[in-house]
Parts: sequence; structure tokens; C-alpha cells
Amino acid sequence: MNKYFKLFAAGVLAAGLVQVPAVGVIGGAAFGTSEVYAASEGKIGSNATYTLDDNGVMTISGSGILSGGPILKGPDSLKLKKVVFAEDSSITEIGGGNFVNAANLETVQLPASVTKIGASAFANCSSLLFIDLNKVNTLGSEAFASCTTLQMASIPATVTTVGEKAFCNCTKLSSVTFAEGVVMIGTSAFEGCSALKSVELPTTLSRINSSAFKNCKLQSIVFPKNVIYIDSEAFSGAFDGDAVKVEFDSDSAIYFGEKAFGTLDNTVSVAIPEGSVCGGNSGMEKILENLSDGKYSKVFGNANVVVKEKAVSVSAEDVLKYLCGVGELDSAQRSAARVTDDDNLDILDVIALLGK
Repeated sequence: MNKYFKLFAAGVLAAGLVQVPAVGVIGGAAFGTSEVYAASEGKIGSNATYTLDDNGVMTISGSGILSGGPILKGPDSLKLKKVVFAEDSSITEIGGGNFVNAANLETVQLPASVTKIGASAFANCSSLLFIDLNKVNTLGSEAFASCTTLQMASIPATVTTVGEKAFCNCTKLSSVTFAEGVVMIGTSAFEGCSALKSVELPTTLSRINSSAFKNCKLQSIVFPKNVIYIDSEAFSGAFDGDAVKVEFDSDSAIYFGEKAFGTLDNTVSVAIPEGSVCGGNSGMEKILENLSDGKYSKVFGNANVVVKEKAVSVSAEDVLKYLCGVGELDSAQRSAARVTDDDNLDILDVIALLGK
């Protein structure tokens, strides 16, 4: 360097005409910012590293748990388009907030080794189209919240609980599939998913927490036989149009939170299991009321509600006794009717058969 230029530069610096930042990152963020943005590679856990290529593909290698917090910060998060895992990796947990606000992230390929996704791990990834959870068993709160282009989600059998607000405000989510194994759907898990029109609940499901499907656009819902708890506002504002179908496959009593179905109108008919109860809001669940005339509106709005009587099973032999008008069947009658000790008929079917 020319000695006169060196002297000139030194004089300029000494005069304070140019401010040199305390920290500068070459090849990172704009020179002179106060935050150090992530480089194209780095360490993200005790035994985990990543690289980010020029096409926006992040490759994660190593094992164990990814450290919590954003991997890429500020403008660098906008470079990310795809996340893959090295073939020999054995990452077990995506850290909380690892990919939050990665607005251009479109694709994530989770390996079978990942069993947990931390809170807000992919929140606000507004370009994410699809997620296959593979072998994940724990979905943290707001894991995919406000992923506004996410269209499909597949919940595997390994997930027993869908976390609080896990998919809330995913406004283009139109398809959710549940494998058998899901037991509980958490508070506001799918709230605000305004494109969600139908969902098939697994038979293993027993509990649906408050606001779980609030403000969706469902046209029908069938509750499987093991559902015994539907909390307050779980389906408030969740139904679209007049041809709404709400069915309960169970004969077991169900706990309903207040306004569980919001304000269904009088075009909707609902048959609920006998003995079902309604609990109050705001910690008043200990005050339970048996659902009966005049109290249905607390749960179903203006819907037409009837109570299903529990079906009583009787043996085929008892039915034949009634038909034959005898106290006991003789061997000829049993043989002619091919009755076995294991035969059972539902009393409702018998009544229909007799035309009574």
C-alpha cells in the first residue's frame, strides 16, 4: 500500500471522520450492524452442525438435540429454502424456535430419528407447503403456528398429543390426517385454520381441548366412540353453511365444556349420548349439569338436540322366547333357529323387526 495513502487513512480515522463498528462480519449481514448474523456453517448443538449453500439448502449433520433459538437470524433467515438431514445423522430433537420466521422455507425432510419438535420451531414459516412428521412423538406449542401457506399435515401414530396452538392460524391448511394413536388435541391446536373443511378423527382420540377447532370451516364431524371430553368452545364458529353434520358414535356419556359447539343454528340436528354433562367456564368445571331440555343451548346453541338411549343387548334365545311365547325353548326350536349361546341381537333391531 502506498505510504501516503496509509498516512491519509490514519489521519481520517484519527479525526473521527469514519466510524469503525465494534463488530463486523464479512460475508454476513451489512457491515456495521450490531448483531452477528449466522455464517454459512456453524454449530447448533453439542454434537450437531449445519451448512447453508448458495441455493438456500441447509444440511444438518451430527446427533442429539439442536440448541434452542433461531439458527439463522435477521436477513439471513430469508436465505433458507430447504432443510435436509445428512444420511448418517441421528438428530433427535428440533429446538424451540430453530426456524421461526424463516419466511422463504418451503421444504423440510425430517428423518425418522427426530422424535420431538420444540415450541415455535417452525412458527411463521409463511412459505412452508407440507410437513411429514415421520416418527415425531412430541409436538411443542405453536410448532407450526401461522404457517400461512401450509396445505397438508399428517399426524403419525407416534404422536399422542397435538400441542397447544400447534397449527393455529394456518389459514390454507385444508387437509389433516390422523393416524390411530392420537389421544388428545390440545388447546387451539387448529384454531383459525379457515380452509379446513373436513377432518377424520382417530378412534383412539378421547379428549379435545378448548378452542381446538375454533373458527375453522368444517362441514361435518363424526366423533369416534372413545371421545369423552370436548372442552369449551372447541368447535365454536367451526362450521360452515347450513348442511352441517355432527355425529357421535359413542354411547358413553360425554363431558362438554360451555359453548363447545358455539352457536349452531336450528337446521342442525345432534344426537348425544345419554348421561352427558356440561361444565362451566373459568375453573368451574366442578359444577356439572346433566344435559336436558333447556340446557342444550349452553353447548349447541340453537341446534335440535336429542338424547340417544343406551342400547340394551339381549340374547337371540330371549328374543325367540318372546316370539314363540314360551318360557323356555325346546331343542327343536333351538335347532330350527340355529341359535347358539354366543348369538346376540340389539334390542333396537328386534323392535324394528317386530314392527313395534
